[in-house]
Amino acid sequence: AASLLQLRSRRAGVHLCDPATGRATIEGGHPAFLELLRAPRGGACRTLGARDYDFAHEGGAYFPSRDAVLFSSGRLDAGAAGPHVVLSLADLRTGKIDALPERIWREEIVMANGCVQETDESAVVTSQGTMEKRSGLFRLHIGNMTVEPVVTSTPLAEATGQFNSPNDVVVDPISGQLLFTDPMYGFIQGFRPPPQVGNWLWAYDPREGGPAQDAGRSRILADQLLRPNGVAFAEGRGDRVYVSDTGYVLGADFEPLSVPARRVAADAASKSDIHPLAPRHIYAFDVERDARGHVHMLGNKRIFATPMSGIPDGIKVDCQGNVYTGVGNGIAVYAKDGIYLGTFLEDRGCPNMVLVPRGPETE
Repeated sequence: AASLLQLRSRRAGVHLCDPATGRATIEGGHPAFLELLRAPRGGACRTLGARDYDFAHEGGAYFPSRDAVLFSSGRLDAGAAGPHVVLSLADLRTGKIDALPERIWREEIVMANGCVQETDESAVVTSQGTMEKRSGLFRLHIGNMTVEPVVTSTPLAEATGQFNSPNDVVVDPISGQLLFTDPMYGFIQGFRPPPQVGNWLWAYDPREGGPAQDAGRSRILADQLLRPNGVAFAEGRGDRVYVSDTGYVLGADFEPLSVPARRVAADAASKSDIHPLAPRHIYAFDVERDARGHVHMLGNKRIFATPMSGIPDGIKVDCQGNVYTGVGNGIAVYAKDGIYLGTFLEDRGCPNMVLVPRGPETE
């Protein structure tokens, strides 16, 4: 079975286990969920690292040749230096966790969030940008720690070329296109200019001919989303895409963790960051492709799952098609038909996670 590495906010690390037993604490008894725990080493867990700040929050890109995981911190504030996000690399063989060189996350990939492995030595990372720095997608070369922009402009002239604050990204297993979500969280949280485009799901083709960073390679795939967040393809066939919509938490005081009922009751109309009537779902879309095999459009939007605690943040899919999502009380797991299987519990919630192959039957 694959190992599940949780990225947890608030003094974060891997923390979904009972320290007395070294086993995962769980909720739910569906046979398919229990089967995950019966696999070799199933249910065993350990803490890889912890800090006294929100150092493991988002991302989760695994590099098999290095047996290492790239991840990003939550938003950190440092006085006059302003808000920033730190990128780190965890070596799963040694347990060593190192922050990447400061120039990368201070100057080149500012306010990083989601990331995805692209090659054995590179990842594509979302940059939410700042008031001064443009947002977009950037390629990080792990070997020599260099960065190059992938796309930092939209094809819409009226939008002055600005994305909002790209949140998460995934590689299409068929065409190599990059699908990424672009909610306006950066503006709502005060570190990005007013939005020039909607809260949309985009596709960008980094392999198509033409100049690098050609905004014309971008296309909008979905626009009827309030806060598009996590994104993932179903297994390796590329025929279905999952997108989480976290509009239930609008983002001014963004906490992708548990949402106490007291906040809903506390003057929801004017003071609360909770929007009780807004979506807190994972949507499934069918993928339609053109003659080249590229994602042409998405159709048949439907609700795939709604978590019982908080909102669905990051999404990952295992080899059997099970869907994992970070929620208010840990990591919820759903079968590919949307049936709830169970939750790996964490009382402070989980923004994102990464599945790490362990054994010949995993990918």
